[in-house]
Amino acid sequence: VISHKPIGTQYLILLFWGFAASCYQTPTPEVSAQPPVVASADQSHGLGRIPEVLIDGSELTLIAREPDIVTPTGIAVDEMDRIWVIENHTHLRQDNYPGP
Repeated sequence: VISHKPIGTQYLILLFWGFAASCYQTPTPEVSAQPPVVASADQSHGLGRIPEVLIDGSELTLIAREPDIVTPTGIAVDEMDRIWVIENHTHLRQDNYPGP
């Protein structure tokens, strides 16, 4: 025989606060209304444009591009500000695959 106990007040309070916390939204930063900077082919290295940097005081520098990085699966920055890229060359390769 299974007996059902009524839900206690503390569970209802917990349920209410859990629901209230799930509705909270973090404020989004203001995004610049200026259009992105479009660069020449020499400046963008074939990317078509240089992405806009939206964080004040930050800088964006192209350090590697195809064919240096072909199939990145992970990117990390260590405590010495070195960038490490993991690539996966073991997937099914197409006939024109440019990797190793």
